[in-house]
Amino acid sequence: MNNERPLILISNDDGYKARGVNFLAEMLAPVADVIVMAPDGGRSGMGCAITSKEPVYYSLVKECEHLAIYKSSGTPVDCIKM
Repeated sequence: MNNERPLILISNDDGYKARGVNFLAEMLAPVADVIVMAPDGGRSGMGCAITSKEPVYYSLVKECEHLAIYKSSGTPVDCIKM
C-alpha cells in the first residue's frame, strides 16, 4: 500500500462475495489503496451487532496491487473493528 494514495476501507452486511462490494473495490483500486473487510457470509440485519461469546477470525482472500480482500467470521461491526 502506498502513502501517496487515499486508503479506503469497505465493508457490508452481505459478505465479501457480494457483487456490489467487489465492484466498488475494483472501481476504487485505480485511484486508492482499498481494503475490504466483510463477513464470510450474509449478515443482513446485524449492522449494529457485535460478537461477544465466541472468537472472531479473519483471513486474507485476495491481494493484488492496491487491493486486499479479507473475510471474517464476525458481524459487520466486528469487521470494522478489526
